[in-house]
Amino acid sequence: MHSLFAGFLLGCAGVTGEAPVAETANGPVLGFDREVEGQIVSSFQALPFAEPPLGALRFAYPVPYTQKWTQVRNSTQPPAACSQPGANNTSEDCLYLNVYTLRKALDDNTHQLPVMLWIFGGGFTGGDSWSNGFYDGANLVGRHDVVLVAGNYRLNAMGFSTYIAGPNGEIGSAAMADQRMGMQWTHDNIANFGGDPSKVTIFGESAGAFSVMYHLVSPPSWPFFSKAILESATSSLSWFYQPREEGVGLYESWAEGVGCPLGPDQLACLQAKPASDFEKLPAGFSGRSPIAASFPVGPVVDGLEHGLLGVPIDLVRAGKIAQIPIMLGANKNGGSIFEPAVGGPIIHKPEALNQDDVNALLGSIFLPEDSIKIQEVYTPSEFSSAKNAYQKGVEQALRDLVFGCSDRELATAWTAAGLDTYLYNFAFDFGPVLNKIGLGDFHASEIAFVFKNGLDLFKKLPFAGNVQGMSDIISCQWTSFAYGGSPNGEVVSSPNCDGVHGKIQDWPRFGDFRSSYELNDQRRHKPEPIALRANNTYPDDAFPSDRRCDMWKTIATIWREPPTPLGASCSVGDSVSCPDSVFRCAGNECCQDGSTCPSADGSFSECPAPKTTDCTQASVLV
Repeated sequence: MHSLFAGFLLGCAGVTGEAPVAETANGPVLGFDREVEGQIVSSFQALPFAEPPLGALRFAYPVPYTQKWTQVRNSTQPPAACSQPGANNTSEDCLYLNVYTLRKALDDNTHQLPVMLWIFGGGFTGGDSWSNGFYDGANLVGRHDVVLVAGNYRLNAMGFSTYIAGPNGEIGSAAMADQRMGMQWTHDNIANFGGDPSKVTIFGESAGAFSVMYHLVSPPSWPFFSKAILESATSSLSWFYQPREEGVGLYESWAEGVGCPLGPDQLACLQAKPASDFEKLPAGFSGRSPIAASFPVGPVVDGLEHGLLGVPIDLVRAGKIAQIPIMLGANKNGGSIFEPAVGGPIIHKPEALNQDDVNALLGSIFLPEDSIKIQEVYTPSEFSSAKNAYQKGVEQALRDLVFGCSDRELATAWTAAGLDTYLYNFAFDFGPVLNKIGLGDFHASEIAFVFKNGLDLFKKLPFAGNVQGMSDIISCQWTSFAYGGSPNGEVVSSPNCDGVHGKIQDWPRFGDFRSSYELNDQRRHKPEPIALRANNTYPDDAFPSDRRCDMWKTIATIWREPPTPLGASCSVGDSVSCPDSVFRCAGNECCQDGSTCPSADGSFSECPAPKTTDCTQASVLV
């Protein structure tokens, strides 16, 4: 029966012979084979690494999976994604990972290939380790002889709540512990898949890169990796690395919002609620983070070693880091998708169209004096050549704040610690179509070039750069870094990179040349290091200027005041916070007619004193 089942799988994959079987600490698992780049790649999916976080384990820190089996376990279908809104095939029972390896390494234990462990992004609110095949590791593995691991972790309140402390007292980081447990499973089992547990590179994008940043400053994670790659990371924003007080307050409010007030029965109440109650913010919920409408959660800075000791960039500057080489960078148009995500709930339109929109958007996120500083650096006149100068200014400001300037700070601090650091900027030209609609080389667009998946879609874009050539460059640099700690391949090159290494300019360490390596592949624009400059301006701002980044170092990331109690009235001069609005009234301002606070267009009208409108009945939800 086992042979018949294996033969069916192999027939579907178009490969003949015995189906691949690997041993794990729990028991044998059955995968399937595919031919890629003339090699046989074996894939194993939905391998359990933690107990299902159900019932009493909902919100709890992960528990190692201990069940044993002797019969071969079918591991040929991807796992369900962790609970999240708007996605198919989701479940709370989601803590599984996928492994991709070469069949020759699986069958011959003398092969010990470098391991690349992928952490997916999605703002800590969505995503999964498979993503409908977008994170399928077969092409990367077959091309460059690595082992790839990709695992799930819990999202939203399921992964970041403070309701249950971990075994060492840590709170607000169960999702990070999920990732760490996946790393430990990899360390303990990957040799049976032909991987070298001493050569594990963790890499991730967006929230996945934020996660890599977390593990770089989290001592319990350090034994499980030897290199790291951060694609579009951030290293200091308190909206993502949340202060303990704010994190506890967030989840207390969340519990009240789903009908589970503080008290001895609160946890039982929360664990009895449907999973959908924790996939997105409760109706009428007021998040104090100004970006809570789109990005409400993140690991809590609880001050504990098994949690998060402090703000990551501060820990890096203090030398409390994994002593390993890193690669990091972001995308030239990495802010293009974030203006609608962050600004939409504030100005109720996908992009800023005028100065009033800019004032309202920045004024809701930053202190008044900081909003002025930002607008002095990002002036409409600088972006006058863009299709919409106001939109482009906001886009670049968000890009620089979250990614580019954070990268500059991290590269500087990592280099100061005496560690190899390679900084890049993905500036690939996708042609006029994506530029016309305002996307450009958008956030996460480099992933396809790393995994070598979905490239045919980009190849159809007219007047785009050399899509295949760009992917070959990037996949060689990423995997050569996994092999030898350098993207240039001079230490150890991954296979099939003779057409890359030695044929393009080398990527210098940040400590040798204070530069960002611009990743492009066009007839006249090949990869090259571009020096970081004092005051380069748009459109020559693929990487932000020192002037911009120095300004951002002076800007506070604020959290709004607690909401005014329900039923409260307001008078001129009162300080009022409307719980369902992204706006805040303060000083000599006054509430409007109760619909918003202030009005959606950012204006204020005259109001008598006292005004007795209930300022808590607002309609702009966060």
